[in-house]
Amino acid sequence: MHNIVGQAVAGNDLYGRENLLIVLDELPLLVSRMLRTDKGRNDADRFLSRLRQWLQAPEFRGWLRTLVVGSIGLEGVLRRAGMSGSINGLAPFHLGSWERSTAEAFLGELGRHYGFLLPEDAMARILNLLQDPVPYHVQLFFSALRDSCRGKADSLSREVIDECFADRLSGARGAAHLDHYATRLEAALDGGGYDMACEILDFASRSRNGAGPAELVSVRQRDPRTFASVLRDLEADGYLLRQGERLCFRSNLVREWWRKRYWPGGAA
Repeated sequence: MHNIVGQAVAGNDLYGRENLLIVLDELPLLVSRMLRTDKGRNDADRFLSRLRQWLQAPEFRGWLRTLVVGSIGLEGVLRRAGMSGSINGLAPFHLGSWERSTAEAFLGELGRHYGFLLPEDAMARILNLLQDPVPYHVQLFFSALRDSCRGKADSLSREVIDECFADRLSGARGAAHLDHYATRLEAALDGGGYDMACEILDFASRSRNGAGPAELVSVRQRDPRTFASVLRDLEADGYLLRQGERLCFRSNLVREWWRKRYWPGGAA
């Protein structure tokens, strides 16, 4: 198994058994990699069938719970393989980013804990640059700022915040923290789907306003069915969102990183 974690949950069922939660981490990536091997489809089908039998076994009902976790959607992986029926017993749940107020409270707590208090205008600038307050990105930004200022909050300025975002986060130095946005696409999509996903993201990365229908018409017309499927996955997996007729990056940090990596000559 791939990164399986089990932990007991407080409470007992009617027979006095402890409740048990089994967490299957990154199961979608595991299944996606299985499907790429010579016998992958049969192996994946057998594995998912056994998992389904296990989840539905009467002897486990009422005290065993299973949580499947992934940075990409299992639904998309199985839809492309024509195997969606194998997970119809699971209820999908999307874990989104923080509300802005939660991110502000978190930055305040970090500042108090580390003795690096951020003024309100600095918090506003940080969250405006990130656009989507992904918890990991919020913490990365705080850590990078604290390091840049050597722990002295009085050294903080708008210029330092902007430079930190451009260099330490969305620049080459941020690759270690953001490269997974590219590698997980490679793992989830086949060659044609991956190339089309990159092309869509290239267009959308050129502006914070994203890309409109006219900019994407040639990509769509080349293979409408693949375009629709890929776009569905890019939205479901948190890369893009729709704003009217335009497709925009959900995260301005990921947009800037993608633009600099794949389209370095473009404007921000």
